[in-house]
Amino acid sequence: MMARYDRLGPLAVPPRERAFPGWYLLRDLEGHERDAELSRRARVRFLVARVLRRLAAGGFEAVPEESLSRQLDAVREELGQLSARDPERLLVARQLHDLRDGRPDAAMSAALTLSEWHRQSHSTYAAEEFARIAVDLAEAAERTRAISVATRGVARALLTAGLVDSAREQAERACVLALEGDDRVGWIDAMAELAATYRAANDAAKATEVLAMAVRRAREWGDERGVGHALLAQTEHELESGNAAAGVDLGWAALRALHDRSDRLAALSLLARCFTRLGLHRAAARCHEIRQKHVADNTERARIAVALAQSHAAAGDQARVRSTSAAAVKELNAVSTRIRAGLLLDLAIAHVQAGGADSGRELLREAIALARRDHADSELHRAEELLASLEQQVDVDLDPPPPAPPTPTALRIAAEIERANEGVVFAN
Repeated sequence: MMARYDRLGPLAVPPRERAFPGWYLLRDLEGHERDAELSRRARVRFLVARVLRRLAAGGFEAVPEESLSRQLDAVREELGQLSARDPERLLVARQLHDLRDGRPDAAMSAALTLSEWHRQSHSTYAAEEFARIAVDLAEAAERTRAISVATRGVARALLTAGLVDSAREQAERACVLALEGDDRVGWIDAMAELAATYRAANDAAKATEVLAMAVRRAREWGDERGVGHALLAQTEHELESGNAAAGVDLGWAALRALHDRSDRLAALSLLARCFTRLGLHRAAARCHEIRQKHVADNTERARIAVALAQSHAAAGDQARVRSTSAAAVKELNAVSTRIRAGLLLDLAIAHVQAGGADSGRELLREAIALARRDHADSELHRAEELLASLEQQVDVDLDPPPPAPPTPTALRIAAEIERANEGVVFAN
């Protein structure tokens, strides 16, 4: 008689130290074990992790090049089960190319890149697992600074999964490691992760204290980039705490303190969010326009394109909403299904706000199909609810809460951003 495996009770989750390698990667399948596509993706992740773990466990010099090549080929063969333009397939293929010679830097970068991809795609077990593999790789290479960076990745993955206490433990460990490695900017970034865990626990006062300490220490060190990073962390904290006007002041100070292009793009991202909260949509749109020309990451480019359409919608500029939407939809083809569903929902809302109910409904239907495929229940519920209201011609209030009144300083900074060209923004 055939066993009915679907009637068996679920197995208890073993502690990490007692689980076989790869168990936690497969936990993203929980509740969706019969989903063939998700199972294929889990197998790809398992095989990639096996290669990276072997490099960490055996040492980078101990893995024969021919053997490494065979394992990479096995991953490529499994990748062939995904569609040719699948975003995850393209991402993994790029990482495999960089892993050919088994260099420690390439392996650590691949693990962290995959961790962040899965974190943003809400595959939280995979995100944590790849970040932990990055820690193992850094330890195998005996690089204290790299261990701290990877540990920050673990903290970020755990926080996304809602495991606040565990995330705090990892953030604290990252702080200690950064100081041991004399990585001052890394310590400040780890302090920012630590503050995020306190904020997630609704302890804004403790988060404020942690970030004030980071700013103070950076200034004592005379580390200009460290000061800029600390100011960025304070900007995000004020924004998340509902004080966007203070965030504008801090973000502007960070932009002037930072000289690295990626740092300045991060400052513009936070400033755009602050301007949006204050109802300064033209300034927010200008930040998005500048970033759009300089950001290479596919997921971030998609977020920028949708945010730009949202800014135009909030400003009541219907023509620009339509003109930016085509570019936004094109960018969305290069991101994961879960992220695409959420961003299509955001884009649909922008269309409806700008008076484009018909195009909004089309985008909602696409978002619903993607959300169902990826088991994105939150996005699915919101999209179905909005589509039903539109089709029943029920008035829907999509307007955001009234913006906080901008301060004179925020208005001045917004005006400077609106007038700024890229050369001014990126000038040293």
